Amino acid sequence: LVAWAGELIRAAEEVVRILREAVKAAWFKRPKDVKGDMSKIDRQFWEETESDFYRLLDELARIPGDARMAPPEIYEAWFKTLERAVMRLFERNCFDSVPEDLDMKRIIQARKVLMKKFYGNKEIKGLKAKSTKEEAA
Repeated sequence: LVAWAGELIRAAEEVVRILREAVKAAWFKRPKDVKGDMSKIDRQFWEETESDFYRLLDELARIPGDARMAPPEIYEAWFKTLERAVMRLFERNCFDSVPEDLDMKRIIQARKVLMKKFYGNKEIKGLKAKSTKEEAA
């Protein structure tokens, strides 16, 4: 159970890091030069995914102790939760401001990078691979 939960948590930690970078890139012309508290993004992410995480953890706890792998449905559900959360939070943080303050070109570029990093991330690829019946067998 601890190992399975760890997989879900590691994937979430990667996604929140990627999200934070993307929002910063959308907000600022030179995001690497900007220092500041981005914990708002982290809080939003954990709040957005918490109930699904605990639901899946409950499902994992019901699996017999001798099982080698968690069911693929667990990984698929967590992948979809992370995918939905990253998109929703990026859009909420980037489009909920005064229209004159929006730099659409920068936001669209940040979103492209976000999607590339999300789908290309090792942890996310691992979740997606384990969400198929063939990989789980």
